Order: sequence, then structure tokens, then C-alpha cells
Amino acid sequence: MSQYYPPTYKSNQFHCPYCGVFALQDWKSISAWHESLELKDVNLLRIEDVYVEISICSACDDGTLWLGEKIIYPLTGSAPPANSDLPDDIKQVYDEASAIADQSPRAACAMLRLAVEMLMKHLGEIGSINESIGNLVKKGLDRTVQQSLDIVRITGNNAVHPGEIDFEDTTDVQPLFDLINVIADSLLTRPKKIQPLYDGLSEGRKKAIVERDGNLQIDDRQQTSTNPSSRTAKYKSYTQMLIDELREKHKFTKARAGQPDNWYEFSAGIRGICYGVQFTREDKVVTCVKIYEDVQSNRLDLFDALVQRKEEIESAFGSPLEWERLEEQQRSRIVVSRDGNIELPDDELERIREWHIANLLKFKAVFLPEIRRALETLT
Repeated sequence: MSQYYPPTYKSNQFHCPYCGVFALQDWKSISAWHESLELKDVNLLRIEDVYVEISICSACDDGTLWLGEKIIYPLTGSAPPANSDLPDDIKQVYDEASAIADQSPRAACAMLRLAVEMLMKHLGEIGSINESIGNLVKKGLDRTVQQSLDIVRITGNNAVHPGEIDFEDTTDVQPLFDLINVIADSLLTRPKKIQPLYDGLSEGRKKAIVERDGNLQIDDRQQTSTNPSSRTAKYKSYTQMLIDELREKHKFTKARAGQPDNWYEFSAGIRGICYGVQFTREDKVVTCVKIYEDVQSNRLDLFDALVQRKEEIESAFGSPLEWERLEEQQRSRIVVSRDGNIELPDDELERIREWHIANLLKFKAVFLPEIRRALETLT
């Protein structure tokens, strides 16, 4: 990322809030320029008895209005532009936070926290923002990115709790915009650039890489620990190959990192709903859809609504399903299972992976419209 120089009072050069170019600025008194400038939505003749100045960008010739040392027009704020790889809805939140940062840094912090939460959903995570970050850490998230996420999360939380943080000026909020772009660069931009190059490698080379990395330490948090067990390494290798195929061939997920656990969850795009795969202790292999209880979103009634259509759902799915209400865990799930474990030979694990993928696709095709229909009736 190139260095960003925010608009600064009386500075000879900065990034123009109009064109975004790092350009020379020509400073003038407003009285000498108000007759020749054509600035939309600003009636310069009404500005009286205040010392207003204007900086003219040498790149685009547009003028930025300053009252004292603050920009009063355009209301774009002094934050750097949002990373271009952020989804449009997240960029909109980022830009809104930038626009109000000078007037209300507290509100800007809260909006940047919202941007991080939206990014977690975009990456396929479910649950709270704290749980989502923790899940990414389990999948090998870089420590500096984890710290950046938690800084924005905690600062955004504190922004809505009186007495937790000092907001006398904007010094607390401005670095958060940089952190958002650091996060986006690591989680979106770099993978976007690297993935096509990696995809160009032969399947044999990629398989060898996965097998090699199964014997490495999972992340830098474990530098003082012994290498993970063979079983743990196999889980990581299995889930990595699973999510790669689901992402590249079926566009089922945007997840990129496997995890060294006997389970993996995929967002269904609806809060509190996810698809899952698992190797159980009873030597069973599971594919399922999970429903986490949420009183405010009628999740307590959703499972019952689906059970009422059990016959129609199982007919569409093509096989009987196991319907489980796990009250102690505050969730329910609908399951299809078969025999198997992670210690099986590679050719058998390949068949299990094909079975997982086929059933995940069926769960999405059958249950997503059923869940949406049920939620509409429960609202």
C-alpha cells in the first residue's frame, strides 16, 4: 500500500479529497475566489464573518473549503481511501465513517467495528465478531492481522460505552482506518494476487505442498510446542483440500485456510445458520446443517418449523436424515452420516471428501429455500 497523506491545514501537498491524487495545493482566501469558483451545494455568499480558506488542487482544480483548521466541504474526512478489494457494502460503511470522523470520532469507531463484522461474514465466518476472529486464528491467521482486528473490535466496543475511551479529538480514530486497509490487504488483496499463480501449479505439486505442510507447526503461537500429531495434521490437510475444491469448483465458500480440527463450518449466508462437516469419535463422518438458537431471530421455532416439513425435505434430499435438538448446546442440527475416520487410506478419504461435497451441495440446495420460507412465516 502506498503512503497516504491526508488533507492537512496549510500543507503544500496532500491527497486531494476530490480526485485522490497526491498533488500541490494552492491556498487562497475565500474572498478572492468566491466569484470564480463553482462548488456544488455550497452558497459561498452566505459565509460571513468567519475566516474561510480554500485549497485548490493542482491535479483536478477543485477547491476544498476550510474553516479554521477543519475541512467543511467536501465532507469526505481525512481518512485514506478504502481498499478497492473491499466489498461495496463494506466500502460504503468505511466511507460513511470517514465522512463523520472529524465531527463524531465515537460514531466513526463504531462504524469501523461494523465494517470488520461485515468482513467476517464476507469471509464465511459465523457467530459474534470475537468468535469469528478466534476461528480465523485457529485457521492460521497472521498475528499482526489478528491484533489489527481486535484493536478495531475493542475500540469500536468502547466507543459506545461512556468513560472507556477519550474522544476529545480524532487521534484515536484515524489509525483505525489504516488498520482496516491493512486487514483488507492481508485477507483480500494478497490472496487475490497470489491465488491465480498458485492455481497454475500442477495438481501433483499442490498435493505435495499440502502433504509437506501437514508436518509443520500450525502457527507461530505454537513455536515452543512440539509438532502437531499425525491425526491433527491429517485433519488440516483434509479440510484444506475440501475447502479448496468447494471454493474453486463449486463457489460454495470463500474460505481459504483449513484447520487442524475434526470439524469445519461454512456460513449459509443467514445469521445463526451454517453447514458443517465432522469426523466423530464413534468413527462416523457427518455432513449437516446447524441452527444456533437466537430468540430475537426466531431460531427457537425454526427447527420445529422444518420438522413439520420433514417428509417433503427428506424426499427432496433423497435420503433419510437425523433430526437432533441439542438443547444443552443451544442449537439443533439435521444430519446425514456414514462410517469413516481420518486414519483411512488416501483413496478412501478422497471418496469421503466427494461424499462431503455432494451432501453439502444438497444441503444448500434443499435447506436454504426451506429455511428462508420458514423464517418468513415466523416473522
